[in-house]
Amino acid sequence: MTLNGETYVSQVDDRYYDEEWKAGGGGGGSGDAIDGVVWVLWWAWMVLGHIVSSIMIGGILMVSLIRIYVAPYFLDPKAGVEYFWEWLTDTTHTVKLRSVGEYAQSAGYVYEVHEVKTDDGYILLLEHIYKPSQLATTHNNTQHSSSDTTHNFAATQSTASTTNTNPTSHTTTNTSTTTTHTTQHTTPHTSRYPPVVLCHGLMQCSGVFVLNGADSLAFVLADKGLDVWLANNRGSSPLRHETLSCWSKNFWNWSFQEVMDYDFPAFVRYVCKATGQPTVSWVGHSQGNAQAFGSLALHPELQSKINLLIALAPAACLRLNITPVLKLMFKLPTTLFYALFGKLAFLPVQAITQMYFHPKVFAIIAFGIFADLFSWGDGQWARGMKAKYFQYTPRPVSSKGIRHWGRMLEQGQLVYYTKCEETGERLVKPVDLNAVRCPIALFYGEKDLLVDGARLRSILDPSVVRYVDNVENYEHMDTLWATNASRRVYPQVVELLQGRTPPRSSTVPYELL
Repeated sequence: MTLNGETYVSQVDDRYYDEEWKAGGGGGGSGDAIDGVVWVLWWAWMVLGHIVSSIMIGGILMVSLIRIYVAPYFLDPKAGVEYFWEWLTDTTHTVKLRSVGEYAQSAGYVYEVHEVKTDDGYILLLEHIYKPSQLATTHNNTQHSSSDTTHNFAATQSTASTTNTNPTSHTTTNTSTTTTHTTQHTTPHTSRYPPVVLCHGLMQCSGVFVLNGADSLAFVLADKGLDVWLANNRGSSPLRHETLSCWSKNFWNWSFQEVMDYDFPAFVRYVCKATGQPTVSWVGHSQGNAQAFGSLALHPELQSKINLLIALAPAACLRLNITPVLKLMFKLPTTLFYALFGKLAFLPVQAITQMYFHPKVFAIIAFGIFADLFSWGDGQWARGMKAKYFQYTPRPVSSKGIRHWGRMLEQGQLVYYTKCEETGERLVKPVDLNAVRCPIALFYGEKDLLVDGARLRSILDPSVVRYVDNVENYEHMDTLWATNASRRVYPQVVELLQGRTPPRSSTVPYELL
């Protein structure tokens, strides 16, 4: 529809966005006090909805497991038995649940934790990784506000001597490492290149960038002298807000709109301020680049702070052939959707199963669901790595955020919510991707069934698209987890981040623009 010369996708049911959240209360948080009887009835309704939705997901899971793990071996049961025996006895990739900091420290990197507060009060985790040898480079003296906090975890060998001269820090020593926790207001910029922010996809967190050992994207970039920052969007980690409890309905009253409006700007401004650098490079996977496209289009003042946007599996354009299960879920009326999936975290049962199931068992369940819902494939992954990959997938996201992504999958494009000045109606409007004027590089798989990189390239202004790589045989997660990603994709990423154009190759079918 067109109003005042503006193009809109559709009119929004008012109950979808704000009004429905103001009625019904629940959850304990600022402004949530309601009558006790109504509170009990509301929670009973939510519990019933979660039970029904869990049964639905259980059915989907059974179908997924049969389709993925049973059907291929129906005519060759011997091969199926051999596959599952290999799965049971495989010890190549020992699964030990570890934090991003533990992965970084064990690989010899300096690791810092930063807390970033958004304008709407969410406290987001930002992790800084660099090589100790890079500390000799220029240090930044820019002072942060009192709300900016840094904790430094610098791993050194036990044979090294450690002197603690900072009265606000403390040092603990064991037989292998010395870890220093320091509250400080500055952090060194450890590279002659602009700082690089890596951002994860939907229902994930920064851990996806550190799971392949030395071949992990975060570590490859740090080894090449780049100053690496790992961003965690709201809901990923930690579940914190300056006034709201994570059990509050209001805590989960956000969608992809807020990720564009608040999370992306907060990360960019914080890293610029922390390092004293005027610009950052942004490397996003899936939603991690979609939020950059959306935020830069809606907040053009941020474009001067981005020197390069690298989109891995770019989710700014989406394929319309979504799976039948997703299509059914997103066609549900608003009231029924929230009755089934609640108004807090989407399917919190995922976190429970992830916590209590053996990692190998959970990986089978999680991959089955993601393969059926989001068309993920594992043909390029190392066998036995699923249990490691799915320790950081899924991560919590709001039901409202899933509903927003459902609307975008139906439309095949990024959309945001606005109010028509002429009628006052709340409308859904497509993001103008041509408004993004910073340099852009695209990496997408030719077998990715979720995003449409070729269509995105055709929409973007050719003058800002610096590099396009349609990677043969890659699917949605392969730019991060494929066994050859560190050889096939990351060298080009490094050269782009270092300000160079990757050379042509007769054996690698990527394109220079």
